Amino acid sequence: MKKLILNFYPLLFLLIILGCNDNSNPTNNENEITADSIRPQIQIPWNSLANTPWPMYHHDPQSTGRSDYAGPENGTIEHIHFDNCWMTMSGITIGYNNTAFLPSGDFSNYFFAFDLNGFLKWERQNISVSTPLVSLDSSVYISSVYGTLTAFSHSGDTLWNTLTGKTYHTNVIIDKAGNLYVTDIENESDVLLKVFDKNGKLKWKFNNESYLIQPSSSPGFSPDGNTIYVNGSNVSLLAIDINSQNLKWVFEKAPLESGPVIDNDGNIYIIPLNGPSYNDYIFYSINPQGEINWEYEFKDNVSNQVEPTIDYNGNIYFGGDTLYSISYYGKLRWKRYLDGGHISASLICDINNVIYCGIVGDTDKIYAVKSDGSIKWKILDLGFRTLGAGPALSNDGRLFFPSWRNKEISFSIIR
Repeated sequence: MKKLILNFYPLLFLLIILGCNDNSNPTNNENEITADSIRPQIQIPWNSLANTPWPMYHHDPQSTGRSDYAGPENGTIEHIHFDNCWMTMSGITIGYNNTAFLPSGDFSNYFFAFDLNGFLKWERQNISVSTPLVSLDSSVYISSVYGTLTAFSHSGDTLWNTLTGKTYHTNVIIDKAGNLYVTDIENESDVLLKVFDKNGKLKWKFNNESYLIQPSSSPGFSPDGNTIYVNGSNVSLLAIDINSQNLKWVFEKAPLESGPVIDNDGNIYIIPLNGPSYNDYIFYSINPQGEINWEYEFKDNVSNQVEPTIDYNGNIYFGGDTLYSISYYGKLRWKRYLDGGHISASLICDINNVIYCGIVGDTDKIYAVKSDGSIKWKILDLGFRTLGAGPALSNDGRLFFPSWRNKEISFSIIR
């Protein structure tokens, strides 16, 4: 059952309206950014993935977080609650027929399908904190906390279950042939990359002592689909050739908790967990051979554990307590301090290069930031844990934001 929770108290409504008119300038780079800094981007064709507005975590196998559609115009919000959905920790996926999907978390045993107005279509038992993935044939794949990879039909029928090890917080990713990749934890310390066909049969597995034990993100694929990039624990990134099933190279920096983002040219963008010193971090652009294209040093009071996004002009956006915009060639475009909060979820952008930031602090808030760094709108004074990980954009101007271990709000819809 859907329950609508209204938070439109007069003061909050006034704050939202005032936020829409906030065009204060960010801190700009001293060097002028010209048209030569633009590197246009397109969505990489991926024939195994559903042709829907948001079929997987962070939108696509390159983890760009970039939508084909425009996002919300006004910044008005409603909160949705399902009776059996609380303590969710994962992202929202949008499949066919305007159907969205969200698991309930590890404190309740449900998986939900609902329409774009937030009305429940069906619910099934499944304990998961991972973001589901929808394939071209409309199958919905999700890994559970305690050892299964499950395929559901779009109408909620269980197609198959296959046993895995513990897959806490890991998201399913799909290659161009339709094979499914899961980071699998066996015996609490042995971490493997396991590959299943679309019927749930194990095809091959790869083990390396440098795997991060509990990644809270997805691996990423190269544009040609031949290389998968996996988070490391004592290194930043491992590149694995899926055809030979061999390790190609390792990027030997600090551990990486946020997932890699890959552009059209195959360059990989990462922010390792530890920088040169306390509050110092380095944003890396790495070429397909594992070599550094450029690096950008920055200071932040929050260790960065969320994915950047890359817009249609090749500009990259990332941050913690400050939102940064870097050109394709590594030059600072602008930065904007986030009013005492920090970014809590993977950054995403729409077809107009508007960036959507979920921010937590004394209160939660959402910023819609234009490509030039000005504010399009903001929503302020949201309750504790209103915003979680893995937002999604629909094809009709709605932003879906899951909560984070919130008993009263399952997710929010922003228009």
